[in-house]
Amino acid sequence: MSEDELMAHGVNHSATHVDFMVGADDLEIIGVTAAGEEVPIFVDGRWAWSVE
Repeated sequence: MSEDELMAHGVNHSATHVDFMVGADDLEIIGVTAAGEEVPIFVDGRWAWSVE
């Protein structure tokens, strides 16, 4: 996209980016791939790859 198109779509130009999560111990998040496969993201309030 051009600079004008990026701005029209609300691109973020900040020098700092901060993410934070708010949830609970029973939070479950399932992502869906373009092929329709369901992929666990959060399981029992934790990142899925940290649950073993």
